[in-house]
Amino acid sequence: MNYRQAYVNLITKAKQRSAENLDPRQKYEWHHYFPVCFWRDKKANSKKVPLTLREHWVAHRLLFKMFPSPGTAAALICMAKRDPAMNSRKFEAIRKKVSDHNWTKSEKGRIFLSQEMKRRWEAGVYSKENAKQARSERGKALQVRWKKDGNHPLSSDTARQRSSERAKARNKEMNAKLNKEKGKIVRICEKCGAQIRGPMGNMKQHQRGSKCSPQNEN
Repeated sequence: MNYRQAYVNLITKAKQRSAENLDPRQKYEWHHYFPVCFWRDKKANSKKVPLTLREHWVAHRLLFKMFPSPGTAAALICMAKRDPAMNSRKFEAIRKKVSDHNWTKSEKGRIFLSQEMKRRWEAGVYSKENAKQARSERGKALQVRWKKDGNHPLSSDTARQRSSERAKARNKEMNAKLNKEKGKIVRICEKCGAQIRGPMGNMKQHQRGSKCSPQNEN
């Protein structure tokens, strides 16, 4: 198969589309038809085309076939969930290509990374004040976007209830771990989620009693 010609045909077809004439029933994503991992200059590499989700996956798959480099492999890994035919052999080949070219595994790469981190710490990039301010700005921007789009993850009563249940379950597990570290044996009932101390007989006695009812599940 001529991967290069297939990629050219796909991009040529996408170039004929305009932003005004896109199908509203179809979901599109903008794709740099010159790979960003090869041309990182935004001014020189600003050409994009609208591709459907399937076409976007096929485009990155063809790029990896033509140029099996770490950059094209990393982009393909990010889109791996979109391939219904993804199997262990394909995934192994992609991950192996990324791992073989991981520059942080080399001595020179580790030295460079260490020096770069030291430079950023000395410059105050990772100081507490800068990190706190950056988190605050990201949080504010996220709140503005949620209010505008109306898709806050806790906007519905069902979502808030599920979040509360997950938090309670995490707290029970954490308390059980802490008590176990102190030398106290604590077990969590599989039926109602209650914490039972002592030997396994206490758990069986609890499950036979009236306190362990199906109403307390979840």
